[in-house]
Amino acid sequence: MEILVIGGTRFFGIPMIAKLLEKGHHIAVATRGNLKNPFADRTENIILDRTDTESVRKAVGGRYFDVIIDKVAYSSNDVRALLENVRCGKYIQMSTGSVYTECREGIKESEFDPKTYELRWQDRTDDYTESKRQAERAAYEFMDESDCVFVRYPIVLGIHDYTNRLRFCVE
Repeated sequence: MEILVIGGTRFFGIPMIAKLLEKGHHIAVATRGNLKNPFADRTENIILDRTDTESVRKAVGGRYFDVIIDKVAYSSNDVRALLENVRCGKYIQMSTGSVYTECREGIKESEFDPKTYELRWQDRTDDYTESKRQAERAAYEFMDESDCVFVRYPIVLGIHDYTNRLRFCVE
């Protein structure tokens, strides 16, 4: 498969890309170019600013990928800048459990339905929860429901973690 990964050179993107390469997929990694891609010799390397429509258009405009894995969609405008310029068969957005009203045992995925959420085109804001809700909602402006997947992690921990999330949660 032809897979475009937006982000992916840090934290849990590293083991994900390693596994995709191990499975034999052709991977294009799109980043701002600020960090070295540990897989640069085995992936197509694309430099773009995913928050800038023109940058995305110049880098991948008109291309088709079987799958896009969007690790850094933090607003509706982030999603628009990407999906207005590139096509795909399946769009997978790394989202967050923060889209839910509350965090509790037994929460059901259906407790936040981005299809019915009011869309506001907006840039990234300090309100992480609202920005991520808007990012999910925006995907439906470009993709059919059956072609969108939202992976809502409650927390991510791992050997490449640079965020101190575990420390934050413990404290």
